[in-house]
Amino acid sequence: MKDLELIAEGRTAQVFDWKDNNVLKLFFDWFPEEFIDLEYDMNIAIRDFPISVPKVIERVEIDGRQGIIFEKLLGDTLLKSTREEQNNFEKHGKIMSNLHFQIHQIKTSKIISIQNFLKLFIGNAKELSLRQKMHLFSYIDTLESDNKLCHYDFHPDQIMLTKNGAYLIDWVSAVSSPPSADVARTYLLFLCSVYSGTDFDFKDLKKFYVSPLFDAYFKDYTKLNPKVTKEKVYSWLLPLAAGRIGEGIESQTPFLLKMVTYLIDE
Repeated sequence: MKDLELIAEGRTAQVFDWKDNNVLKLFFDWFPEEFIDLEYDMNIAIRDFPISVPKVIERVEIDGRQGIIFEKLLGDTLLKSTREEQNNFEKHGKIMSNLHFQIHQIKTSKIISIQNFLKLFIGNAKELSLRQKMHLFSYIDTLESDNKLCHYDFHPDQIMLTKNGAYLIDWVSAVSSPPSADVARTYLLFLCSVYSGTDFDFKDLKKFYVSPLFDAYFKDYTKLNPKVTKEKVYSWLLPLAAGRIGEGIESQTPFLLKMVTYLIDE
């Protein structure tokens, strides 16, 4: 472990340089092993799909920690590239929208539906009352269903820009879903990143503006896929915000609780 070069570190894992032009994603001790198994199995399931993802090599245990070895991708994340090229939001937004649209052309019956996925996390959200949960479960059942492949954690730091094009990483949360729900989840992730801890006016949710990058992505995606309308995206925000509470990210919970309350009362 001491001889490994740390490349990146996130909330659930560290990424180290590994032999044979690969990387080791080593999870922290607290991260549930069943979710590591899920990520490994998910990467096995999607490797035959016509999308650009890093090749999964092996499931390992290093010094008592669980990990997965992946093909190493040479390049920067879209987030880093965007920060370095502040005037290229349109270019980076198109990279995001094209990649997201490409994924949404794939049908799959191999993975959990977004409806069941959301009910699982909403059920685990101790901050929500039983009455709120029952309302949310009923509401989810009224939303559209589809079997498109959706990443569910699609944001600029999950996209690697390489000489062979854009690659999407971290597929642990993938679901089968309507594309509008996956776009809504990206909107929610941007909102949480920008507005958590602020006095955000939730009436502005319908403006669909968070940042220049999201604006460029959203405008281009809805041109590529006109079936994904603002109305459909907005309809998913309530259960997605509630499900995000169940993920246990404490810094975002107050913001998400306010959003859930606003959308239920709307």
